[in-house]
Amino acid sequence: MTATTSPGRPGPTARPSPSMRSAGHARGLGPGSWSRPRRLLGAATVAVGPLVLLGGILYHPFIADLRHKHDVAVALEASTIRWSVAHLVAAVGSALVALAFLAVTAALRQRGEWRWSGRVVPFVVVGSTLFALLPAMEIAVLAASLAGADAEAVLIELDPWFRPVLLGSAAVFAVGMACAARAVVRARVLGRAMTALVVGALAVTAVARFLPFGAALTVGAAALVVGLLPLVGTVAARPPVPAGLG
Repeated sequence: MTATTSPGRPGPTARPSPSMRSAGHARGLGPGSWSRPRRLLGAATVAVGPLVLLGGILYHPFIADLRHKHDVAVALEASTIRWSVAHLVAAVGSALVALAFLAVTAALRQRGEWRWSGRVVPFVVVGSTLFALLPAMEIAVLAASLAGADAEAVLIELDPWFRPVLLGSAAVFAVGMACAARAVVRARVLGRAMTALVVGALAVTAVARFLPFGAALTVGAAALVVGLLPLVGTVAARPPVPAGLG
């Protein structure tokens, strides 16, 4: 029967039952689920983001110890185009890495892991943003050098700003990596061996950010590639239907 309050006037529309809403969520129609194109875009970001960052670091002129400002200045002046392109690519890669972790944490939440995946995002975003400031600073040194300033002198004057940003970004990012590793373990989306690989790679990435050496930056970026690639399939795959709703 249809309830009415007066002739020609329909009564209140019946609301869908909780079971109907749950079934809609299970089919991927709920607000917490992603459509297939969005999942594929997120998976592509997880795959490409760390590779872009690694590419920028590999293209950067190799400097054994970044604390030696003379060596940095020599590398800067040797190829200004390579210097600017490498730092621009690294900055873009840092932004893509932040987006990659947004996709990973969303996929983990869709699989029921809310406690740690929710804590990853602010630390990774802030850490990646601060890290992107470092290439911006070094492009500014290039601009000063092209304007006639002594590059080594500019680097020395900039160092009191550069080091705190480097250490601050590394510390915040490390907290994000710890939360991400814990979220992957709790979500159980990978096998035991692959989970151990991801956790170890994220740990290496976190530690490498603190070390001002060319080799450490390269190893850290490569470890991030290793840590995120196994999660590409998780992001791309449709979340499983909870028991009892299939």
